[in-house]
Amino acid sequence: MDAQEKKFTEQDMSNFMSMLMIQQDVNWRMEMQTKINALENKVRQLSTWVEANNDHQSRRTGVEMVSIKEASQRSGISYDFIRKMCINKQISYVRAGSKYLVNWRLFQEYLNKGAAINDDLK
Repeated sequence: MDAQEKKFTEQDMSNFMSMLMIQQDVNWRMEMQTKINALENKVRQLSTWVEANNDHQSRRTGVEMVSIKEASQRSGISYDFIRKMCINKQISYVRAGSKYLVNWRLFQEYLNKGAAINDDLK
């Protein structure tokens, strides 16, 4: 084998290795995308299940009770302020051990009435 043939063979080997690495990268990306798609499907299924379960629970009891933390997140009012409203009996709630559960519909009505009162004062 002369020098030119040997160089050609080394170049071929280099090209082959590059193609192999590219193919492995493509395979890895496809595998990861498949896993991501499967996870996204699971998240959609769980979201649908949670929504259906919440709807079922609300229909069954007619009342949606939420924690102070969730009421705070939904309304944008601080946790401490909502807790003080419970302690001062300004809003409808029940206690489950040390946890306060707020009646979400009545809490919304309270907030809406408070907004109307504040608007009248201006």
